[in-house]
Order: sequence, then C-alpha cells, then structure tokens
Amino acid sequence: VILNIPEGYKIDYIPENVQNGNEIIGYNNHYEVKDNKIILSAGFYINTLLLQPKDFEKYNKILTEQVKANKQVVSFIKK
Repeated sequence: VILNIPEGYKIDYIPENVQNGNEIIGYNNHYEVKDNKIILSAGFYINTLLLQPKDFEKYNKILTEQVKANKQVVSFIKK
C-alpha cells in the first residue's frame, strides 16, 4: 500500500512495525517513508490446510492481534 504525503503536511504518527506468529499462522506489517510516500508492506501466512480444534486458541490469538495491528492509522499535521 502506498500513501502519498499530502502537500503542506508532515507525518505526525506512523504505526510501529509489527511481526507476530507461531507454527500455524503469522503476519507482519512494515512501514517505510520514502520519496514523500508512506509504504506499507504487509504479509500473512497460514501453515496448515486443516486447522485442528486444539489449535483454535493459537490461531484466534494471532488473528485478533493482526486485526488490531491493521486498524492502526497514519496521521498528518500541517507544516
């Protein structure tokens, strides 16, 4: 995802880079500022074709954390 920084504004807040996972599921969000743009590189993996009931808790924990990480926002302020 590429977001252009609006003219006349500067970055007030960018979420921290996050990475989390286990042997079943994982994700990462990496933010980079380059050439007046904010670039988000996001990844997600599932290492199973069939999720066993014993693994539901591990799966749901990481998925909940990923949803929370994806709700983070970038904010700008006028220069």
